Amino acid sequence: SSVLRADGPETTTTTKFSGRPARGIRNEFIDRMESAFALNFPLQNTLTSLIRSQAVRDHNNERQSLWAGSAYRKAGERASRTSGGSAYLSVGELMEQLKQEYHDCL
Repeated sequence: SSVLRADGPETTTTTKFSGRPARGIRNEFIDRMESAFALNFPLQNTLTSLIRSQAVRDHNNERQSLWAGSAYRKAGERASRTSGGSAYLSVGELMEQLKQEYHDCL
């Protein structure tokens, strides 16, 4: 399922993936590691790199670092409104939409 749903998971700031604070989509990894000690960057980043790499290969969003701002859901809302309900816009569709919005502002 897409993390870009309007009712998708919340974001949180964590140091558990890299050792540096970053905002990401809350997932199983963040929840399980919440009370665990995190090393400083780059040690924590190195320590978790194999977990993250395997998660990417497995298409497992629950163990990846999914960096996103607090308003990331708006991307999914925008895509759904403009592409007939699809959760994603292609790069070409996005560029066309941005171009149109730019011209509308002139």
